[in-house]
Amino acid sequence: MHYVGLPHVLTSKTCRGPRGVRPLALLLAICVLCATSAAWAHEQPRVKLVEVHSEGLFLMVDFEVEGAFTQKVDEGILSGLPTTFTFQVHMARERSGWTDERIATIEVRRTISYDTLRQEYTVDPSSQGQAAVTKDFQAAHDLMSTIRDIPLVIHSVLEPDQRYYVEVKAELRSVELPPFLDSLLFFVTFWDLETEWTRVYIDQSLWSDR
Repeated sequence: MHYVGLPHVLTSKTCRGPRGVRPLALLLAICVLCATSAAWAHEQPRVKLVEVHSEGLFLMVDFEVEGAFTQKVDEGILSGLPTTFTFQVHMARERSGWTDERIATIEVRRTISYDTLRQEYTVDPSSQGQAAVTKDFQAAHDLMSTIRDIPLVIHSVLEPDQRYYVEVKAELRSVELPPFLDSLLFFVTFWDLETEWTRVYIDQSLWSDR
């Protein structure tokens, strides 16, 4: 970061910013903000272990998100604010020289909330399609971050000798607050995280041998 025009000596008498803010204090605040941003950059979550498998007439996909439960996120959950993971799943056919053909678009959501009186975590929906309740925070983490058996497409719509792939992206959002609360609890914006797209190509034997 480059600063232009700062005096060589900063004193309380000669160098004050707006409303008496001292430049030295301002510089310190900027440094703290930059350090915080760098720390968050290292905590960027990612989607991993994307696997496509066949079950009955369908191709199914499993995946996990890693690094989403930062200290800030956990503190927010423990304070009682619900937090939602939204997973975007795209399946497409690769076409050389053309825009890839989208085959399926799926959205999966998981919301975690903490009952501070009962000391229970509720994940809705769980992998079984219903709300799951647990007192174990790690178990709640696993329910939120591990997705299993999401139907993609039936085998019959896929063509032989074509390349298909799946892309998955995860977004973490704190609960939407009313405007008057959002202005007071401005720090909740730090809970908004998202991953890059993770792409895997589908093994053709999963549908061509059927």
